[in-house]
Amino acid sequence: MTEKFEELSEALIRLHVRGVTITDAEGAYTHKPKKVLTTVITKFELSETKHTIRTVDPKAFVNITQTMEVMGRFRKD
Repeated sequence: MTEKFEELSEALIRLHVRGVTITDAEGAYTHKPKKVLTTVITKFELSETKHTIRTVDPKAFVNITQTMEVMGRFRKD
């Protein structure tokens, strides 16, 4: 989750040439509106992705999960 969702989503799109989904959310503790960004990357892109997130928003909450399979368009080529 991030408060810098516009800047971060643009940075991730430039970095990986694929989409980012933005979902509205609310912090359960603060009840403040938040945005959740979701994207799928390869394991080889993880280090660079984490660096980009830390650079754009060091306070971003990040959850990294392993994806077993992707269906549909993965890249924007």
